[in-house]
Amino acid sequence: MRRFLLIVSIIIVIAIGITLSRSGQPRVKPIAVEESEEWMGVYLKGKKIGYSYSRIKGTETGYEIENRIKWDLYVMGARQTINAYVSAHTDSGFQLSDFYLDFQSPAGQKRVKGSFRGKSFELSVYEGGNWRTEHRTISQPPILPEALEKLLLREGLTPGRKFHLYFFDPITQAVQEVSGEVIGKGTTRIGSEPVVATRIDLTVAGMPATLWLDDKNRMIKQETSYGMVLIREDRAQALAEIKPEEAMDIIFLFRVKADQPIPNPRRVRYLKVVLTNLDTTGLDLEDDIQRIVATEPLTLEIDLNRARIAHPPTLPITKFKESLRPSLYIQSDDPEIIQTARKIVREEKSSMEAARLLTNWVYQNLQKRATASIPSAREVLRDRCGDCNEHAVLLAALARALGIPAKIYVGLVNLGDAFYYHAWNGLYLGRWIPVDATYGQFPADATHIKLKEGGIEEQVKVLKVVDKITLKVVGFE
Repeated sequence: MRRFLLIVSIIIVIAIGITLSRSGQPRVKPIAVEESEEWMGVYLKGKKIGYSYSRIKGTETGYEIENRIKWDLYVMGARQTINAYVSAHTDSGFQLSDFYLDFQSPAGQKRVKGSFRGKSFELSVYEGGNWRTEHRTISQPPILPEALEKLLLREGLTPGRKFHLYFFDPITQAVQEVSGEVIGKGTTRIGSEPVVATRIDLTVAGMPATLWLDDKNRMIKQETSYGMVLIREDRAQALAEIKPEEAMDIIFLFRVKADQPIPNPRRVRYLKVVLTNLDTTGLDLEDDIQRIVATEPLTLEIDLNRARIAHPPTLPITKFKESLRPSLYIQSDDPEIIQTARKIVREEKSSMEAARLLTNWVYQNLQKRATASIPSAREVLRDRCGDCNEHAVLLAALARALGIPAKIYVGLVNLGDAFYYHAWNGLYLGRWIPVDATYGQFPADATHIKLKEGGIEEQVKVLKVVDKITLKVVGFE
């Protein structure tokens, strides 16, 4: 269920490209790089969860980049092994020409490829024996993250130097902002040993991170605000097997403890909470049901009385066209999804009743199973299983196929004494109504606290609040 944070964490690790934003410099200078490889152990809250391997090799026209990761985690008691492989080609300045991504988990395989020609970008996702392709425009050609240290060296590692970058990620198909500053020499720890290294502070998609470079300007450590650490290791150390007793279940790692339990949370229709240590930049905290009632301290109120609609629109709804469009993972134009949606609602023309039928169908027809995957509506319809993300992406596709604007919400949901990260839907039925197909709720109960809406490219922004946010329950009914 609540494991989308795992996926967006992986996105940060295997992000495929970075662009250096410099006005008046349309062409990136060639960067001299010797053939090299790098092994990094990946740790979460002090426990090893896997490794990352990178190799850079020169070609006649530039470089060939290879990156592999393997993670072993437990999600709700079930072991999840995740493998990702990236192969890419660049020019001599590390500008990306093409890439290929192979992502494998117990839920299946995802293949993505892309090619760049100037500011034109062709992206394809492989599913069901076919490649689904989109053409997009980007602001400037991307540069791979493996070149980050080289770019910083070219710009200079003078303490106080600030820089502004962007990376392109093949999983989210989105550009994320990166800003940073060279701090200078400092001391960090590798294991129990203090090490003097050059410190560089970054903000990646709103999340603080720190890089440490050794005296040869190689990355030896990377730290994030939510407890993920990458440490340079030799091959044997990086590949060492993780013992089952040393593994961790991330479901309990990212929960937010409540100051008081909420009995029968699925029946709650009104909730008032105070949130602290929350950077609200880039978040979506207000809609037709959830409102900010105070800012000092930040106080949210979720009231399902606002979900009452006297005259819901008939199908199809033509408003909010962006929330009606198909996407690479919400394939609302797929014939099987359209046929399934029509079969579920039959001749129903009320958007409210059609949405209720769709929500109930997804709830009843998907087996509840913790998965580590990049959910695709077409694959979920085929496999009929998954957790909250799978339920949300399928419901969004079915709703859009009938002309019901649909969004994916991510945030927190209460399970008694704590709140857990979760995904559900917002459907426009005259107002934006929260619904949760994972729990079969129409509307979703008021313990659903939305932090962000949008696809996985937006969900990554929620990571900045992980392990920081605190929550006080003021009242509930």
